[in-house]
Amino acid sequence: MDEQDIKDYIYGCITDTKEKYRQFPILIYNKEKKIWTNGNQVGTFEYLGKVANHLFKKKNGGNYDKSNFHFAVDGAVSKDENKYGKRIGLDDWSVVLTEEQLLNHVELFTKTYMYFKQFRPIDQSVYLL
Repeated sequence: MDEQDIKDYIYGCITDTKEKYRQFPILIYNKEKKIWTNGNQVGTFEYLGKVANHLFKKKNGGNYDKSNFHFAVDGAVSKDENKYGKRIGLDDWSVVLTEEQLLNHVELFTKTYMYFKQFRPIDQSVYLL
């Protein structure tokens, strides 16, 4: 599995666009506003945690990698609002991303995932390609 396969997998898991990944859509596309968002109250840290939980299931990396991934991407997202979107806290409603910001998230998640997994492929048993 190469880097592009991982990007496609992550994009499909986060969004509701690819039929085979629909078990895990975190964000849905609002065609009217042209944004990606969650219909429920989900802060940035929780959103990132959902991604980490999916990528690092117990059999697929363990809690150490999952925690490191979660905090690494949270730190990066917190530092650049233009690139990754406004940080949503407990008093706000939901993560809101443009398509470009979503693609920046996918790129960040892919690079960080590959770093923590040390280029080990995602476990094939986790509804993968």
